[in-house]
Amino acid sequence: MNNAQFHLYQTKFAETDGDYDCLDHYAAHMFSSILYGNINRQEHYIIPYCRRDQLHDEFTAEQDQIQSFTFETLKERNVSSDQLYQWSAPLDLVEEYEAFVLNNETRSSLIRFYNCSLSRRFGQYCQYFFKGR
Repeated sequence: MNNAQFHLYQTKFAETDGDYDCLDHYAAHMFSSILYGNINRQEHYIIPYCRRDQLHDEFTAEQDQIQSFTFETLKERNVSSDQLYQWSAPLDLVEEYEAFVLNNETRSSLIRFYNCSLSRRFGQYCQYFFKGR
């Protein structure tokens, strides 16, 4: 899992129904069915994994060691939404940045992007990681 990328969605806790920081898992299951003449069939599933906490605290530890940029700075540096995606930015942040660039919205200019790509972490504030072997 050295080079794995993870893209969260529903990262804005206030805009969800209690589930946030979701990550989807694709799973396939192969089975034989007598109903179908013992033909092997494969079913595909997308399983969402989301957090649901009663108290939501923004991640603060190590933030000063992780580079962060405002949308305005990213735009000045000609960073594309595709580059944010490549840097494992949450999907809703990528979409919000794309809207900011296309519509020139000044109210979104101070939104911060935390670049987790060099730290092997992911999440809106680089608060998640998978333990490696």
